[in-house]
Amino acid sequence: MAVGPGSGAAALRWIDGTLASRPGCLAVALGAGGCLVGLRDGRVVEATGPGGAQGPERAAAVVYAYLRAGLPLTGTASLRVDGRPGEDFVLRVRAPEGATGRG
Repeated sequence: MAVGPGSGAAALRWIDGTLASRPGCLAVALGAGGCLVGLRDGRVVEATGPGGAQGPERAAAVVYAYLRAGLPLTGTASLRVDGRPGEDFVLRVRAPEGATGRG
């Protein structure tokens, strides 16, 4: 995992560059109100945790666990750390740049 800049366009450029230069890397960039997690297949997942911005490590852990389990990267995921009450993260795959969002 690598951590990069926190703003929209800069974060997306950083994700692309990091994935290109580090084969096998799951890239994470902080964004407004949460984290952006860039995946090797080109998808970008928004992971929003309690209280807005969270450390990228927790968001990356949630996305990675969902990928390993073959679960869809949408909905609410609960993360428990050291037996403490769970933190809920909302996951959403972003539409590709230039997409209208209509199906």
